[in-house]
Amino acid sequence: MKSELMKEEEKIVFEYLSSLGFNNIFYEPLGISTFPDFGIDKKIGVEVRRLNRNHIYENEIPEADNLNSKYKNEINKILNSIKQDGKATYFIDFKIKKSNAIIYEKSLFKNLKSYLKTCDTNSNSHNIDENLNMILIKSSFDCEKKFKFNAIQLPFFFIEEQYLKDIQFCINDKQKKIDALKNKTIFNEYWLVLIDYLFQDNLTEYEFNSLDTKDFSKIILINKINQNISIKIIKEQI
Repeated sequence: MKSELMKEEEKIVFEYLSSLGFNNIFYEPLGISTFPDFGIDKKIGVEVRRLNRNHIYENEIPEADNLNSKYKNEINKILNSIKQDGKATYFIDFKIKKSNAIIYEKSLFKNLKSYLKTCDTNSNSHNIDENLNMILIKSSFDCEKKFKFNAIQLPFFFIEEQYLKDIQFCINDKQKKIDALKNKTIFNEYWLVLIDYLFQDNLTEYEFNSLDTKDFSKIILINKINQNISIKIIKEQI
C-alpha cells in the first residue's frame, strides 16, 4: 500500500477500513486515478469524496454567509432610511423561519421598511411576515442611527435540508462512476465514504432516511471534530 500517494481524505478512509479488520485493502485497484479509490478483498469497491458545498439551488436561499454578504448593503440602506426618534440604538438579527416552501430571495425584505417605521422597540421579537423574524437587541451605547444590522440566521432544519441535498449530490455524482464501469460486477458491492467539510457536529441530529443510495450498499460519513474522528453509517442497504 503506497500511502504516500494518497490524499489526506484517502488516508483517513484507509485507517477507518483497517480499523474494521480488513487486511486486503488495495489502493486504486483498477489503476491510477480510477474508480474506486479502494478495493477490499476484491469484493468491495470503496470510493472517497469530500462533502462540501457544491452549488446553490435555483430559487432557494443560499447558505448564511452568502446571505449576509449579499444583502448587507440592501438591509443597511433600509435601516439608514429610518430616522432616529429617540436616544437608543437597536441591533437587528434576522431569522428565516421556514424552508419547506420555496422562498424567493427578492421578497425577503419587502415588508421591512414599513414594519420598522411603526414597530414596538420594547418587544425584542418581531414577526415581519410568514418568512422573516426580527430580533431587536438594545445597544449599551447611544448612536445617531436607530437600527444597525447584525446578522441573518438560518433555522437548523434549513441547514439540515441543504446538508442532505449536498450528500445526495455526492451520491449522484459518484453513481456516474459506477455506471461508467465496463463490468459493474467486478465488485460485489460499493461503498461511498464522505469526508465532511461542511459542519463540525456530532452527526447525531440528522435524518438520513430520505437519501437515495443508488447502487451504493453503504454510505459512510466521517467528520473530524477537534482532531477526533466521528464516524456514522448514514445509510445501509440490508
